[in-house]
Amino acid sequence: YVGVIGKSTAEVKNIKFKDIIVTSSYDQIGSIGKQEIGKVENIELENITITGRNYVGGLIGYSLSNITNIQAKEITIQGNGNNIGGIIGYSTSGGLINNTEIQGSEITGKGNYVGGIIGWYGNAKEDSSNLKSINNLIQSEGERVGGIAGYYHATNHYLEYVEVDNCEISGKSNIGGIIGEQNSTSIQYSSVTNSKINGINIDSNNVGGITGQLYHDRIRYSFVENCEIISKGATVGGIAGWASRSIHNSYVKDTKVEGTSKVGGIVGELTNEHIYNTYTNAEVKAIEKNAGGIIGYYTN
Repeated sequence: YVGVIGKSTAEVKNIKFKDIIVTSSYDQIGSIGKQEIGKVENIELENITITGRNYVGGLIGYSLSNITNIQAKEITIQGNGNNIGGIIGYSTSGGLINNTEIQGSEITGKGNYVGGIIGWYGNAKEDSSNLKSINNLIQSEGERVGGIAGYYHATNHYLEYVEVDNCEISGKSNIGGIIGEQNSTSIQYSSVTNSKINGINIDSNNVGGITGQLYHDRIRYSFVENCEIISKGATVGGIAGWASRSIHNSYVKDTKVEGTSKVGGIVGELTNEHIYNTYTNAEVKAIEKNAGGIIGYYTN
């Protein structure tokens, strides 16, 4: 555990971290390396540079705590392994995250699970809301990359009131404007605007304006506007690249969606589910086959 605070088992409140550089070749690296218990709230981060291997975050590398009211800007993260985030690298055991914003930052990973706010978020026991990723570069050579989270799992809970604006997000596969891979979580009342979401390789599949891959829950009351969603691979959609759950009361507007095959204005590939009360005027292009104004490829 390496950081301004290496390991914490207490509440951390009302602190400003500024002009800090933390560099390590090991794991659990951040302004706080590991936060085990206790709330973390009312924190400002400015001009922070963090470099590590796995579990790397601007605020916390590895978290088991509730996080709320975090403001971050000018954050530079370099993770040479997995679980890399602008605020938190990895969070589990039900720790919630609310009222958090990151802007003007660069988050770079070489492995999987890379996000503008959090790399890997699992086993949440409450809803999360009011998360913003503004004017950020989020990029990885690996899989599961998102403007907010690389991977997000919260059974029967919501991720809501999320904004991603003017971001560039790129990776190998499972890439989304909000989440790279969305599992057992509903997204609602959220938006991705003025952003570029890119699959960098010929096998960069499952690329979407909101989520790259949607399992076991839904997207509703959300939109994508004035974006470019382009992959050198397949299964690319204005809202979701690949989905096995419903999308409704949502839209994609003034957006370009492009891939090799299975490319859709709303979803690239939809399996055993439905779309309703949803519209798009997206420009859709498949280099090879299966281009659809709404769905590129539909199967049950």
